[in-house]
Amino acid sequence: MLASTVFGATLIGLLLLRLISRPIYALRDESRAIAEGRKPKMTPLAHYGLRELAELGDSVSTMADSLTRRSQDISTYADHVTHELKSPVTAVIGAAELLQDDAIDPANRTKLLKNIEAEGRRMSRLLGRLREMTRIGVKHEGGSGQLARMLPVLDGLRIVSDTNPDLRLPISEEHGRMVLLHMAQNSHAHGARAFQVTYANQVLRISDDGEGIAESDRSRVTTPFFTTRRDEGGTGMGLAIVAAVLNSYGAVIECQPSKRGAVFEIRFGS
Repeated sequence: MLASTVFGATLIGLLLLRLISRPIYALRDESRAIAEGRKPKMTPLAHYGLRELAELGDSVSTMADSLTRRSQDISTYADHVTHELKSPVTAVIGAAELLQDDAIDPANRTKLLKNIEAEGRRMSRLLGRLREMTRIGVKHEGGSGQLARMLPVLDGLRIVSDTNPDLRLPISEEHGRMVLLHMAQNSHAHGARAFQVTYANQVLRISDDGEGIAESDRSRVTTPFFTTRRDEGGTGMGLAIVAAVLNSYGAVIECQPSKRGAVFEIRFGS
C-alpha cells in the first residue's frame, strides 16, 4: 500500500508538473520577456497541457500582439508628429524673435503676426487629427447604420447617392459619418465639385470630379502624414483616420485607377 501510494503521488505530481506547472511558468516567462522588451512577440508554446491553459495562452498571445502593435503605432506617430511640428515651431520662434525688434515697421509686424497665427492653426489641426487617430483602436463587433444618415454636408460640394434611402452599411452611423466627411473634405480640397457614393455587393464606391490621384501616390494616400498639400495646410491624416476606422470593422479602402477624378472602394467583410 505504501509503495502504491508513493507511486500514485509521484505520478500525479508528474502529471501536474507537465499539465499545469510547466505551461504556467512558460507563459510567465514569455509574458515577462515581452514586458521587458526582450521579444517583439509571443511564441506559442509547444504544449499547454490543458484546454483551459491553451485558451489562456491564446488570449495572452493576442493581448501581447495588440499591445506591441499599439506601442509601435504610438512610437511611429510620435516620430511623425515631432517631424511635422518642427517646421511650424521654427517659424513661430523666428517670427517671435523678429517681433522683439522695436524698429520693425507695422506692415512687417502684421505679416509676422499672421504667420504665427497660421502656423498655430496648422499645429492645432495636426494635433486634432492625431487625437482622432489615437482614439481609434477598438475592434467593433456588429453594428450598422443607414447610409443616407452618413452622407456629409459640405459647402461647395454636391453629394450624389442613387442608393436605396433605407440601405444600411455594416458600420455605425457615427463612424460612417466620420469616414465620408473626411473623404468629402479631401475631395473638396482637391478641386472636386461633385462627390458620388454607391453601394453594391459589400463594396462602397466613392468617386469625385476633382484633380485625381497620381498613380505613384495611390498606394500611399492612407499612409499617416502623407500629403501633396503640405504648403496649403494639409496634415496627411484624413485618409489615415478613414483607414483606421475601417480597419476596426474589418474593412479595407483602396484607391482605384481613374481617368477622371479620384475613385475609392471600401470593401466590407462578408
